[in-house]
Amino acid sequence: MLTLDILEGVYNDHIESFNRAINEDESSSVHFEYGYLCGIEYVLLLFGIGFEFGNDGYLTIKQEV
Repeated sequence: MLTLDILEGVYNDHIESFNRAINEDESSSVHFEYGYLCGIEYVLLLFGIGFEFGNDGYLTIKQEV
């Protein structure tokens, strides 16, 4: 099972992929990454897990379950 630390790291890796896809103008990759990021945010909200975003878009999970 993934821990929240691993989930946070995976999310932030996808932020990097999202930014790379935007810079390289790969629209299909942008849509995939955006969908993934929205899905993770929804799951965190669904389970009541506190998180915040930095100015650079990276996710920080604020609570442990």
